[in-house]
Amino acid sequence: MSKAISYSRYSMHNKCPQSYHWKYNEERPTTYDPGPAATRGTMIHKTIEDFINKESETIHEDITKKWLPYVDELRARGAAAEVDFCFTNQWEQTAWEAEDGNTRGSLDMLLLRPDHTAQVDDWKTGRIYDDHAEQRSLYGLYVFKAFPDVTDVQVNSVYVDKNKKVTTTMSRVMVPTYTAVWEKRFERIRLPMYPPRPGSHCNWCSFSKKKGGECKVG
Repeated sequence: MSKAISYSRYSMHNKCPQSYHWKYNEERPTTYDPGPAATRGTMIHKTIEDFINKESETIHEDITKKWLPYVDELRARGAAAEVDFCFTNQWEQTAWEAEDGNTRGSLDMLLLRPDHTAQVDDWKTGRIYDDHAEQRSLYGLYVFKAFPDVTDVQVNSVYVDKNKKVTTTMSRVMVPTYTAVWEKRFERIRLPMYPPRPGSHCNWCSFSKKKGGECKVG
């Protein structure tokens, strides 16, 4: 298993370092039942991806009228869906499963504009959370690292069911600051300290004692 840190891995470590360690470092087996909400979200993501990439002419029926013109315009402007990036600790691009991968992520949508600006969209079918701002900053950083000529990036969390879009606008002058912030976060995750951190997330954790797992506190 790749040791590159994605946003989802970072988020899991934030919630519970122990569960992160068991899943990704020790690679203990897990059971995961996504449930109907997560399954629906995956289906919506897939239909948007296929539509933008011109692999399909249909889109999920739950995409509201507000987003249909939006997605159609992205497709017409040459956007790409499900764009993967993986970087070494020196921020050089490498293969997705490469052993020297330090951080990686898959952008739901990337649009590179002729004026050297870029737009990233991340589709959300659930609730709005404050920590999505961190995800936006990491995805914007990926674009700056991958495309040296990009001057500004607009990163959107698109909440399909809420009919809302939350935006973080980043400029290249901010790259050193964001780089330092995320490198410190990556270093913290790699420290060999993985205490349990019980909370509401235990309800979905395969390792929790309520699910018959090894954890004795959550």
